[in-house]
Amino acid sequence: MANTPAETQSRLLTGKQAAQYMGMCENTFRSAVPVSAVDFGGKHSSLKRYDRKQLDQWLDHKAGIANDDSLSPLERFLQNDGSGSA
Repeated sequence: MANTPAETQSRLLTGKQAAQYMGMCENTFRSAVPVSAVDFGGKHSSLKRYDRKQLDQWLDHKAGIANDDSLSPLERFLQNDGSGSA
């Protein structure tokens, strides 16, 4: 079944969708991509989604095409794999 336009344009992605978006299997995605899912639920909820914009920013940085001037300190921290160096 083909994706509808609404599904392909969603900013929030499940783990499976995020892995597909990045062109990886889920195991590789979990081990290679340091972007954390946003938790919309409580302590025991499984309502976690990946933000497409965060994935794009991380990938831009890894590819060397990121414009670090437009990033917040938190975004720079996350893009540097949590090392905190700009």
